[in-house]
Amino acid sequence: MLTELVLPTVIWPLLIMGVAFALGRGSAWMPAVAAFVAGLGAYGWIQGAMQWPPTAMDGIWLMGLVASVAALLRPGRAVALLLLGLPVSVWAVWVFASSLTPMVWVAQILALLVPVGLAWLWLNRADPDDAGSLFWPTAFLIAPAAVLAPVIGLAGSLKLAELAGALGVVMAVSWLIGFGLPLVSGQRPHRTWRALVPVLTLPLVWVALVAYHLVEVSPWALLPAALPWVGSAVLVVARRPDTRWLEPVVLVAATALPLVFSLWYAWPEQSLY
Repeated sequence: MLTELVLPTVIWPLLIMGVAFALGRGSAWMPAVAAFVAGLGAYGWIQGAMQWPPTAMDGIWLMGLVASVAALLRPGRAVALLLLGLPVSVWAVWVFASSLTPMVWVAQILALLVPVGLAWLWLNRADPDDAGSLFWPTAFLIAPAAVLAPVIGLAGSLKLAELAGALGVVMAVSWLIGFGLPLVSGQRPHRTWRALVPVLTLPLVWVALVAYHLVEVSPWALLPAALPWVGSAVLVVARRPDTRWLEPVVLVAATALPLVFSLWYAWPEQSLY
């Protein structure tokens, strides 16, 4: 059981991203292709064959495709492409839930605008050459995966939990290569490695939305996972050099507190008896 969980969630993404780094350190498209292949492979491994027209589950790899292509583009065009996730989301959900109330559709669109806003803020405001000051702030973008994976798994969907974990691994590898490698070796990988971290928040949000649509995970258990993203936005806009030592401490707190609350909120009642 443990092997089945680890292979598609950790080992496969690590292998694909590692091969991409070894074969194309200065390549623009290699990390983007690797991120998509890692996500698509994990999806096929966990969910099985893709369907057409796509269902809500298929929206995960479609969002991954949009995000991977966006990582190759300049900031303005990347953000514009991420907006394609909105009609894709409506299409993927309409297949099985065309009777959703207008309020739910509006909430879904607003949720998907969050990664668009993060990508706009991050790609336009953050200095890509300043790896030192961006190392910890970028980690805040990955932290929600560490919250969503166990919470969604506890709420009833190991498949979605694994997919959230796989996305988190891809984002973490991109973060270590794009922002960590320059700090320890002086190497400067292509900017695509750095761009992958903010744009991959799009499929991660979609995993949360699918958990709401298909597994009926309460929004109150999912929303706290966005707290680290609030922290990342604050750090990009108003970070100060004299407070950088606090960033990892705040990261741990902004991840642990939502995780504890969401696990408590999603805890199945039957397991308490």
